[in-house]
Amino acid sequence: MALEWMEAVLTKIENETPNTKRFYFEIPSLEKFDFIPGQFVTLDLPIHEQKNKRWRSYSIASEPNGTNTFELVIVLLETGLGTPYLFNEAKVGTKITLRGPQGVFVLPKNFEHDVYFICTGTGIAPFRSMIRYIHEHKIAHNTIHLIFGCRKFEDGLYIDELKEIEKAETILRTHSIENEDGLIKIQEETKNLNKKLLLSSNNDLKQKSEIDDYAKNLFKKILELESETRGFNQEKISQLKQKIEQEKEAERQNNQEIGSVSATSILAENHIKKIQEKISELKKVRKYILKLEKIEKNIFNKKGSVSISLRSWALNSISLKASEYLSYLNTKIQRISLSEKDITCYSNTEVLDLKSLSGGESVIIALALRLGMSSLLGASNLNLMILDEPTTHLDVERKKSLVRVLSQLSEISNSQAPMQFLIITHDAEIFENSNVEQIYKFESNEEGTKVIAL
Repeated sequence: MALEWMEAVLTKIENETPNTKRFYFEIPSLEKFDFIPGQFVTLDLPIHEQKNKRWRSYSIASEPNGTNTFELVIVLLETGLGTPYLFNEAKVGTKITLRGPQGVFVLPKNFEHDVYFICTGTGIAPFRSMIRYIHEHKIAHNTIHLIFGCRKFEDGLYIDELKEIEKAETILRTHSIENEDGLIKIQEETKNLNKKLLLSSNNDLKQKSEIDDYAKNLFKKILELESETRGFNQEKISQLKQKIEQEKEAERQNNQEIGSVSATSILAENHIKKIQEKISELKKVRKYILKLEKIEKNIFNKKGSVSISLRSWALNSISLKASEYLSYLNTKIQRISLSEKDITCYSNTEVLDLKSLSGGESVIIALALRLGMSSLLGASNLNLMILDEPTTHLDVERKKSLVRVLSQLSEISNSQAPMQFLIITHDAEIFENSNVEQIYKFESNEEGTKVIAL
C-alpha cells in the first residue's frame, strides 16, 4: 500500500558543523509519528518540475518519543539541488511535504552477539536513533561498538551526547542493571536503605555511616572533602562559573557564524570558478570571431580580390557560353560580353545597340544568357531548368531552333545526370520532328484539369 504524503513544518534549525545542520520537523496532522529506529522519510522539495526529481530521502536521526516530531541531520552538497534549498531557502515555519516512514534497515529482534555500527558523516543518523532508543528503553544487549569516520575531529556528529550515553551505560553495567527490572530493583534497595537511615534517632553522620560498607566509604570521602574545601569561597566560584558559561556561549555563537561564513564562502568559490570558466570560453569565442571577421574582410568582402576575381571569371564564363548558344540560334547577334554594369552585343562587323534589337532578338539574348548561367551552374549538379513560354516573340524557325538548342544542351551537360528542361508553352508545333522525350497537353473542363500524354 502506497504511503500518503503529509505536510510537515520546520520548527528548528541548528548548526552542527560548518557544513552540517540539524533540522527539526513537526507533523500537525498526527498526534504521534510512529517509526522504527533506522527508517527514513522522503521529502518533496520545490526544486524541479518533475516529481521524482524533487524527492530526497533522509534517515531519521531521532528516536521514537511518542510525539509528532522528528529530527534529520543533513550535510550540504553544493553541486546538488536538495541540500542548497534546505540550507539557503528553508527556514523555521517552512512547510514541506513528506511521506514515510519507510525502510527495513532496523534493529535486530534480539542482541545475542555484540553489535557493530560502522558509518561516516551523516550516515550516523540511523545509528544515533537506534542507540538512543536502546538506552531510553533499557533494552538488554551485549556490547555496542560505534565506528564513526570523519576527515577532521570537529566534523564529528553527536560526540558529546554519545559519550554521555556511554557513561550512563557504564554505570548501569557496573550495577548489573541490564533492563528496566534491574533499575526497579536498585530503586527498592535504595528505599530500604532510606528506611534504615530513618531508624537512626539522631543526626550523627558517623552513626548513620555504619549502615553498610558503601556508606562507610562515603562518610570517609565526605570527611576528606570537608578537609579539602575549608576556606571555600562560593561567590568566587559562582563568578568563575558564570564567566565560563559566557565564554562557552560566545564560542558557540562564533562557531555558528564560522559555519555560516564557511558555507557561503564555499558557494561563492564555486560560483567564481564557474564564472571564470565561462569567461575563458568567451575569450576563445571572441578570438574565433575576430579571425572570422578578418577572413570576411580580406576574402569575402565585395571589393576584395577574391570576390572581384570570382565575379570576373563568372561573367566571362557566362559570356562565352551565351555566345556559343547564340551561334546555334542563327541570328545576327554573334557574341555577348557581360560586365558588372553592362551587356554588350556584337555582330560580325559592329557593336549592336540594345535598343535597336527586335522583341524576338531580345528574347534570344535573354534565353542565351540564362542558358549560359545554367551551364555554369550545371557544374554544381543543377540538372533541371523550367522555361515558361520561352517562344514568345520568336518566329517559327527560331522556335524550332530553340528546341534543338535545348536538346543539344541536355546532351552536352557536364554532370553525371543529363540536364533536363521542363518547357511550358502554347506552341505545340515546335516539338514536331524533335527528340523531346514526353509531351503533355493540359485541358480545362467543368470537372477540372485533364492531362493527356501526346
